[in-house]
Amino acid sequence: MKSWISYIIIGILASVIVFLLVKEPTEKVVTETRVFTYSTYDYKVYAIPHYKYEEIIRYDTLRIRDTIELSIPIVQRTYEDSTYTAWISGYKPQLDSIKFQQKTIFINTTTTEQVSIASSRWAITAGLNVGVGYVAPFNSSTGTIGMYTGVGVTFGVTFGDNTKIGQVSAIASRWTITTGLNMGVGYIAPFDSSNGAFGMYTGVGIGFGYRF
Repeated sequence: MKSWISYIIIGILASVIVFLLVKEPTEKVVTETRVFTYSTYDYKVYAIPHYKYEEIIRYDTLRIRDTIELSIPIVQRTYEDSTYTAWISGYKPQLDSIKFQQKTIFINTTTTEQVSIASSRWAITAGLNVGVGYVAPFNSSTGTIGMYTGVGVTFGVTFGDNTKIGQVSAIASRWTITTGLNMGVGYIAPFDSSNGAFGMYTGVGIGFGYRF
């Protein structure tokens, strides 16, 4: 009877393991773009620049002793190059110098990608087990119901965050607590006996170990 039940449980666990190994986890690529902008200022001075254009914009009349009238041309001169443009007007005007501030903007764009793997809450872990179920002492040919603690595998629902980003956090998230079906060997305490012993067990409990 004990061997027959053990074979059924082993077959169920083997089927579940194959299903989980074949199943592919869901992947999500998270793209983050950061833009850094900073400015610099450069001051330039042009001493005695030469005008590029000149035009007469009007004539002013100058009276001398109320008898002599002089017509004075008022001109506008344009000073320019690839970085500035300036205008000055008057009678023979002259721009002594010009100082201006040139602004330069630098934009640095950084794009990073992270792969997030969200796995299922259902998992198989190998590690420590504790729970209640069918126990079979090594020194007996029959099994019974009792408590157990030992080393084995657990199939059930995991606790905590199952999202893994990067190699380090992915390895760390492999260690987890699972509640569900346990199977393994360890110390067992049958309910119909006051003495504990070492043996095999399968039942419902909690497991802490490495997730496959």
